[in-house]
Order: sequence, then C-alpha cells, then structure tokens
Amino acid sequence: MKAVHFGAGNIGRGFIGLLLSQSGYEVIFSDVNRTLVEELQRRGEYTVTLADDAERRCRSRALRPSTGRTWIPLRPLWRRPIW
Repeated sequence: MKAVHFGAGNIGRGFIGLLLSQSGYEVIFSDVNRTLVEELQRRGEYTVTLADDAERRCRSRALRPSTGRTWIPLRPLWRRPIW
C-alpha cells in the first residue's frame, strides 16, 4: 500500500514516515525543498535516531520523494472511495 505525506522535514520523516514505513507502506513524500527531495532520491533511505535512552537508530527505506511542484496522481492510490 502507499501513503502520501506532504512535508519531508524532520517531523514527517522522523515520526510519521517512519511509522508508515515500518507498517509496510510505500511512503511518498512531497516537499517543496528540492535539495532535500534530491538527497532522499539519491540515498533511497534515511535514518531516524529515536529519542529514547538508548538513542536507537532506525532506517526507513520504503520511500518515494517528490517535489511539491510535481503532480502526484492520488486517485490510483485508493482502492475505493474514501467517502
């Protein structure tokens, strides 16, 4: 399954994106920061350091970054209408 998240900043990647990725979703980040998007595209993954006592590091790989200027066809992502 796929999930679209608007904003690939620290909160989007560090919390929401990681949870979606760990739940088996292909995460599509949309962000206007072209430099960030290009770096995510180049790496194909990112690392999150958890704010716990052990400061565990988690790697997120299921992502497809896109700039906010790129049109993402949302309708094909849904299997049925959401209303």
